[in-house]
Amino acid sequence: KQELTRQIQLAEARRVAEEQARMEAEEQRRKEASAKQELTRQIQLAEARRVAEEQTRIKQEAAMKAEKARLAALEEEREQVARLKQEAAMKAEKARLAAEEQQRQQAEEARRLADLEEERRRVAAEQERKELEAKLAQPQIIVPNGGNEPAGPSSESSPTPGTLSASTPSPPTPSAIEPSSSESSGFFGFFKNMFQNDPGSEPEATDQPNASQPEPILEARLHQQDLPGAVQSALSGNDDVPMILIPAGEFRMGSTEDQISGLLKDFEGVQFNAFQAEIPQRQVNLEAYYIDQYEVTYRHYRAFLESTGRAAPAFWENERFHKPDHPVLGVTWYDATAYCTWAGKRLPTEAEWEHAARGSQGYAYPWGNLWDPQRTNTASYWAGKNFSSMAKWGEWMQTALDRGKAGPLEVGIFPNGVSSFGVHDMAGNVSEWVFDWYTPYENQPTLIHNPNGADSGTMKVHRGGSWSVSSIFARSTYRARENPDKRSPYIGMRCAKSSQ
Repeated sequence: KQELTRQIQLAEARRVAEEQARMEAEEQRRKEASAKQELTRQIQLAEARRVAEEQTRIKQEAAMKAEKARLAALEEEREQVARLKQEAAMKAEKARLAAEEQQRQQAEEARRLADLEEERRRVAAEQERKELEAKLAQPQIIVPNGGNEPAGPSSESSPTPGTLSASTPSPPTPSAIEPSSSESSGFFGFFKNMFQNDPGSEPEATDQPNASQPEPILEARLHQQDLPGAVQSALSGNDDVPMILIPAGEFRMGSTEDQISGLLKDFEGVQFNAFQAEIPQRQVNLEAYYIDQYEVTYRHYRAFLESTGRAAPAFWENERFHKPDHPVLGVTWYDATAYCTWAGKRLPTEAEWEHAARGSQGYAYPWGNLWDPQRTNTASYWAGKNFSSMAKWGEWMQTALDRGKAGPLEVGIFPNGVSSFGVHDMAGNVSEWVFDWYTPYENQPTLIHNPNGADSGTMKVHRGGSWSVSSIFARSTYRARENPDKRSPYIGMRCAKSSQ
């Protein structure tokens, strides 16, 4: 029994030993599997690091290639810009030389005509002298009881154009203008003859009587009210046109699509694309600058011609059609640039002009957002009504052209039409050349600083509308364009000057 018990114990001991050995073997296999998994994980981590490093290297190489491409593009763009500027400078120089050559030819032609006129006068004087000598050589016939003596020349002399009087004239009442007796007379007949080379008869001057004006216009003109944002300045260039300092700041330039759509609802016959050039609206930052308070007049332009010897336009031969304090018109963009340069100034940029017209409030018209035909010289002022369509405006305009019932007026006689900065006649009277070449606002930056337009182009911008337009074309945002060498009875100018 003891032996059996011992055998059982030995068997149990062997079983326990075998179980322990099995468990140790199992533990060993588990450790080996764990070690294998750890090795696999380390291999995977190493592979992941290698892949990440490879990707980083590829990205770095791609970034370096992109940077090289960017630098190459910038260099190419710089070279292209330099080339375009050089081409623009060459074109500008050619244009300047062509303009100088044209001026020289005009001056030579003017001198030739003057010489011919002088020769004609000399021949006429010589002929008159011979006729007088022949009459004196004839025997005198004495009439008994005294004959009627022929009347001698009158001692009265014809009046000569004067300068501004002590009081500023008020705008003439449109109904007081008598129509001309023929199309070749009056203001419009003059321009039909001169600007369109129509060989009509010599026009006759048409006086425009002034209506009574209860308000002291001169005081309002010489002593501007302290308008919001206005900064008065006595600065002027070589001419005596006073200038207004426009403070530095930002403004919204142009119109929105909603604003244009709203205009078309109130004015029939105009398509949206007629005002496409005004959009999109942009935020513009301008440095401080000066701008002429009034449009340049014939008096100022005549001083420029006399000072420089520059040839006058052909229509200047008839002095009855450019009164001293009316805005000069019929000048090309090159003429306007030459005048402003002579005056120690320059043409305003399109942005400067619009900011001075809209004021710090960004009005649609210089005085506000509501149209008032009595605040400026436009077709609505002469017609005494607003136009609701292109057809009605065109019909009235043709009648006005035929009858000579409208035209430019003396500068500064609409004190209620000044901008909030105190600048006169920014709507109507004459449209005004600006510096910029015409280019659409599309694809241009929405935030720009001191823009001055494209480097080159074919058309120059003029702003403000003239005495012939309806309200929709007298807005401060409307952009008109014309060939820079065009002389128009609707386009004049004013000058600007940088503050520094």
